[in-house]
Amino acid sequence: MTVHGSGIVSSELFHQNKFRFMNTYHDAKTGNNMDNNDQQTNSNFYQQDLANQQGSPYMGSGYGGPGSSHGCDSSVERKAPNIFQQFALSFVPTQYGRLANVKTGSMIGFVILLTLIATIIVFISPALSFSSDNVNAMMDLIPDFEVKNGRFSIDDEFTYANDEMFVFLTDGVHRFTYEQVSSIADRGYNFIIMAGSERISVMQNGEYQQYDFKSFNRDIPLSKSWIVNTVVPVLKVIFIITYILFYVGRTLWYFLCAAVYFLFAMLIASILHKKQPSGALFRAAVYSKVPMFCVAVLLDVVSFVNISIPFIFRIVITMAFMGFAIAKLPENN
Repeated sequence: MTVHGSGIVSSELFHQNKFRFMNTYHDAKTGNNMDNNDQQTNSNFYQQDLANQQGSPYMGSGYGGPGSSHGCDSSVERKAPNIFQQFALSFVPTQYGRLANVKTGSMIGFVILLTLIATIIVFISPALSFSSDNVNAMMDLIPDFEVKNGRFSIDDEFTYANDEMFVFLTDGVHRFTYEQVSSIADRGYNFIIMAGSERISVMQNGEYQQYDFKSFNRDIPLSKSWIVNTVVPVLKVIFIITYILFYVGRTLWYFLCAAVYFLFAMLIASILHKKQPSGALFRAAVYSKVPMFCVAVLLDVVSFVNISIPFIFRIVITMAFMGFAIAKLPENN
């Protein structure tokens, strides 16, 4: 009968080894030595005893045991989502537990990429209007003119009119009066330019202004060629710089608003008795802004939808979204 247990086995091996030791001592006195087989057998018994004392590799720290690295461990942290997964998960408040594991650098990169894409989308329409083809088409509409020595001269009278804009240029008269410009505005035009040889009159949305050509800087050769070769390239550079500054400001504004939402996130977590680290709450504030941010950009781009969401309404929706996300965050014990 086989008895399990390292204590019984060790006692049995002890008596066996004691018996062999006595035989070895007797052989040594008679001049005889143990043969190789006996030495190997004795060594195997000691190795077996050591193995039994150490225990089975499948117990304790072995496979499936408490110290095993192969067993199922529910506390193993999930891999943090990438930037594209962050965008998708930001619309699902029940998944904000995964977003809480996002590293700070990845979160900042996500916001930078988000505001960059939004700026590019908004930038597309004005950029197309400043394309070379559109600019050349606009310049073809403008006749050759020149302002020199305080006088405006043009080859032929020029008239342009569309739904809201009216332009009339001539050097046949010296100037136009307010009454003349107002009579054009009464036809439904919101932006009016009328120029004579000495003065240019401008009316926009009922506001009237006039400028004398003699007050212009005579060192600047004001003409169509000067506008095409100097003004238009400068306007393009100003346009690009303006949108870069707009992008930087938009990104900083996003983080500033997220910081304000973070204060409310701490208040919400306190009310709900949710034990969450500040990093998880700040990430909830950052990602809860994404849905309304995307809606606002979409409404700005879609020209046929004349709808604007009030800023206070966006705040309320974002706060509600963030509160629900915090309520669904796993408890941090």
